[in-house]
Amino acid sequence: VTRVDGEKLLPYRTQLVQTLQLTLRLRCKQGYTLACNLLHHILRSTALTYPTDYCSVPGGFNRPLQEYLPIKDWGRPGDLWNLEIKWHVPSAEETAFVFYVLDLLLQPELQRLQRYAQGEQDMS
Repeated sequence: VTRVDGEKLLPYRTQLVQTLQLTLRLRCKQGYTLACNLLHHILRSTALTYPTDYCSVPGGFNRPLQEYLPIKDWGRPGDLWNLEIKWHVPSAEETAFVFYVLDLLLQPELQRLQRYAQGEQDMS
């Protein structure tokens, strides 16, 4: 999972959660690190507000070269009032998924830490 809009991750939420449940308990440092990166990217993609289009030219660069040559705009400042930036704003479904993942994965870890702090459990 790289930088993908959260709405595009939602169809795969079951597989992503299953993968996290299997890999976040790995004792192998490399596997655990990859699992944490997956969790980080899932939460970032679904929970944050961020621009989805980084173009400084109105209309974007995706036009035929006969109509528009992008190299002619290199070094030109963009019109800050007319950038037509597209934003990812988390939907209710994305927010619900974030809370589900946090409840599923974070709550048990917080409970383990609480039991450790109370002297009821050793920390391995």
